[in-house]
Amino acid sequence: MRKDPHTSPPRPSCTMPKQRVLFLFYEPFLSGISRHIRYILQVLRNEEVEFWLLCSSSDQKIPPFFEDVIPADHIRMVSANRFFSVAGVIAARTLINKHQITTIHIHNLQSALWGYLATFFSRCNRVLYTPHVDSVGKNRGSRWIRTFFTLLSPFTTTFVTVSNSQYHLFKRWNIAPEAKIRSIQNHIRPHSEDNRSQPSHDIKQQLGLDAKSVLVLQASRLDRQKDPLYLLRVAKRVIKRCPNSHFLLVGDGPLQATVNEQLKEQTLTEQVSVTAYSPNLTQLMEQADIITTTSGWEGLPYTLLEAASLRKAIVATDIAGHTDLICSGKSGFLAADEETFAEHLCSLIQSPKRRAEMGENCYRQNRELFNVHNMKGPLSELYMVSKNPTPHN
Repeated sequence: MRKDPHTSPPRPSCTMPKQRVLFLFYEPFLSGISRHIRYILQVLRNEEVEFWLLCSSSDQKIPPFFEDVIPADHIRMVSANRFFSVAGVIAARTLINKHQITTIHIHNLQSALWGYLATFFSRCNRVLYTPHVDSVGKNRGSRWIRTFFTLLSPFTTTFVTVSNSQYHLFKRWNIAPEAKIRSIQNHIRPHSEDNRSQPSHDIKQQLGLDAKSVLVLQASRLDRQKDPLYLLRVAKRVIKRCPNSHFLLVGDGPLQATVNEQLKEQTLTEQVSVTAYSPNLTQLMEQADIITTTSGWEGLPYTLLEAASLRKAIVATDIAGHTDLICSGKSGFLAADEETFAEHLCSLIQSPKRRAEMGENCYRQNRELFNVHNMKGPLSELYMVSKNPTPHN
């Protein structure tokens, strides 16, 4: 039988198998890590990558937070466990094997043990790890953190750092060959693209403040890392010197009851307001005069990125992560102790001109971080592997 000369033979497929990525993370309350992962999903939504999420948390605000960037049936929640989750190990291994996951991306310190364990004897051994932070206190050279990362190195394809200072720290610590350490800084959406509606209410009016009042806002979890009690001690100093100041603390967390008790004991209830996490947080920040953060340790915090993008004056603790975003005295203030923190706040409260100058300087200094699509190329390189992984030996 003669072949039809007009019929071409079928061409072999050159299409790369679709990549499947599983994010593993622990987050007791909706916060920066969820936001970080959401940005990844946004910028790669049109790429040949499918994503699944496995989160150890009891916060029911987390699944809806992702509803427009990932199918609901790709999100799995297990009960919150701070350092080890048996349910998380079982759920992760099930997802890896059932959906032929090609890459596991583990986020934060608390997810590391159960996240790595889930990959053993599974069908995927390509592991990316983003610790987000490299300390659990003011001692950045914590020996056990360095040892922990070094022990994970043989089982890690790539360590992903979220700031330049963290990248150089990991290299100095020599936790892995330099080729296994990749810096992809946190970025946020450009302010002009956010398409937010106008504020539905005037927060100063709602708080009963007059036009001369200066609103200082801190948005953070109420936990040990973010140290809201530090802010209350600073607020007491500031209010004595600057009675026209008012503090607004936005967040949820395990220290909520302690914060409320301290407000009463320190007679600060008139000058310091506390409210739960709000989906309209950016609108609140837009109406604030000064943004603060009192964290003891950070990666590259989204709250400060947001503040910089809104051209807000910033006062923050003098720690790595904050130093990546702020040049103290020029684009904000960094403080090593509570008295210095209070002095910097008072200088800004008393000078609208200085607030405006520092906000503008911070915006210009960090402008490259206000386009989340700058993350797209580096992230695509991480996830678009050329072949399917093989099981662990």
